[in-house]
Amino acid sequence: MQNKNECGFVLADLVLTLGIGAVLLSSVWPGRSDRSASSDIASNERAAIADLRSIATAQAKLAASRAIDTDDDGVGEYGYFGELMGTAPLRIHDPVRDRPGLGGSPLTPPLLPPDLGDILFDANRESVVTRNGYVFKMFLPDVRILHDVDGIGEDGPRGTGGASGAHLPASDTGEVFWCCYAWPLEDQVTGHRVFFINQQGRILRTANDGRSPRGGPVYEGLVSTPDFDAAYSQVPEFPDSLTGMGAPLGNPPRRANDGNRWTPK
Repeated sequence: MQNKNECGFVLADLVLTLGIGAVLLSSVWPGRSDRSASSDIASNERAAIADLRSIATAQAKLAASRAIDTDDDGVGEYGYFGELMGTAPLRIHDPVRDRPGLGGSPLTPPLLPPDLGDILFDANRESVVTRNGYVFKMFLPDVRILHDVDGIGEDGPRGTGGASGAHLPASDTGEVFWCCYAWPLEDQVTGHRVFFINQQGRILRTANDGRSPRGGPVYEGLVSTPDFDAAYSQVPEFPDSLTGMGAPLGNPPRRANDGNRWTPK
């Protein structure tokens, strides 16, 4: 039979063993958690890049189909998320006013899945799509004024997207330009880097860490969002060349408009 002293030693050994185990677990699990978070971020970033490539393919197919032709010249134009997803009416040519208008039927079949992601409003009351921890925003071009082409965000209803009719993209430039950005819904949690693609099909990326020489912005969620020309260069390619959405991209040696360093993926 064990005496009380022996029982005390056994209990003390058990407590000591459990305490050491707890310390070891506390030192091991954070590392596993960090690795899991890094793996999730890497997975989200790969998914965002794949989604941008799918968007570029869908835009090319939309233009080739001529489903949007707001000046009725037989040349197709690019679309917003709501138009590509078949959730919003397509823009049309208004023959009475001879300008872009609304009233077309939604695209059937859609070129992007209708459940691609949630269509929400950002801080500018413009539509974005959230998917796999990333926020996506599409810009289409305005009318060219002298050498400048501004970008117009998607402003259709929440959950539907497309154009509201308040400020419609231009016909001629809409046959040539579009761009899309993807940035983390929660910086350092759902993603690190920011990505960009346009009609050229090239993906650019930026570290999104605010460490560029000019202290570029950090993009996150629905509040800190890129301007349409963030990844373009403010320096014209040559005198009298286009600026805005028609400008060259701001990957080195050019300087991007937002001060970040954008490099090819």
